[in-house]
Amino acid sequence: MTGVAKVTPGQAWRRYDVFGDDEAIAVTFGYGEAEHSIVVQVDLTGIPIATAVGVSANAARMIEAVSGDSEEEFERSEQISLTEARHRLLGPLDRTDYDPNPALTADTLAYLPIARTRVRRLPAGDGDDPGNMGSRPAYTAADRAAAVDEFMKSPLAAEAVAADEEATRFWAEVLTGYSGRVPGEPPAEVGPRKLAYILLGHVPNTFVLSPAQRSQLEPAVSAWLRWSAGRRDVGEAGTAVLMEQLPRVLARFEAAYDDPDAVVIRGYASGLAASDVDVAWLSDNVGRRMFALPIPPRHAPLDLADPADRRDLVAAEFGACTPPAGMTSEEFVAAAYRVIEELWREEDSPTYQAAKRMFADGISRHDVIHRLAGAPVPATGSSSIR
Repeated sequence: MTGVAKVTPGQAWRRYDVFGDDEAIAVTFGYGEAEHSIVVQVDLTGIPIATAVGVSANAARMIEAVSGDSEEEFERSEQISLTEARHRLLGPLDRTDYDPNPALTADTLAYLPIARTRVRRLPAGDGDDPGNMGSRPAYTAADRAAAVDEFMKSPLAAEAVAADEEATRFWAEVLTGYSGRVPGEPPAEVGPRKLAYILLGHVPNTFVLSPAQRSQLEPAVSAWLRWSAGRRDVGEAGTAVLMEQLPRVLARFEAAYDDPDAVVIRGYASGLAASDVDVAWLSDNVGRRMFALPIPPRHAPLDLADPADRRDLVAAEFGACTPPAGMTSEEFVAAAYRVIEELWREEDSPTYQAAKRMFADGISRHDVIHRLAGAPVPATGSSSIR
């Protein structure tokens, strides 16, 4: 047996801010008589991702730093199970591979392989289902819908609902539904940084807003934030922090929503982005469409919801390519367009499954389209392309 195989997990602690914007998780490991620890900082504002990793030979000091009293008013700490630590860390650490952050320090980059190896030694419980959060519940669409209904009936929402019930519900569903990207996140958990992420990133990149929805933004979100703060019991000081952030975010909203990049990106969510959409599902499908048709460097004006604009992009990318034997350039472009349209429309199509297999094998996206356009996938779903 190797020395690495003798590493045994010890205990895990979590330090988090009460708003749910970020957390740090420390785990100890024994190695013979010695003990060491890892600590991972996780940004929770979007899809959770590791932003810093540390390794210490003084495990006791690391745990004391994470579990001890904090001078920060809105920070708390708790001991968690090793299974929960695994499920809180596995995705954020792995995500640094396919969504690299250029701001990661040299130390973090050096410690990432160690942290991944150690985390995989933690007990998996019922498996590596990201919805398995140990003792914590996994929230469902029904939980989010119930929270929206609770808000809509609350005294805090009454004035906004009276002004425009439909638009108020829209914003309540958007804010509540954002928690759906993480199975263990409560439906009303939004902090100052996450609020900015939602209103200046998620909304502009996802939803085409009506004039009524834009007009109702401030009263609906203001009411929802107060209701959310009360539901989570963050206190008057925590509520004040949230309410002070709102005007700063709203001052930037129009520019973010009208940004040409946001206008184009909204096209990827066309036909998918209802206010109560499952955000994890939406993210997967927008990713599929971006694989089918990446954003071109120069894209204004462009409406990706319009098939004609998509066809123009396909022609620009593949029009100068050498077509497969037996096809004219025009026939090849038409075939590439058919492939891309199938990838765009259908998440479970045989074409998409074949494209994923080839891409996983190291074939570039452009060459994947080439192969699929030159040898269409059989209707059975088993690709003859290798």
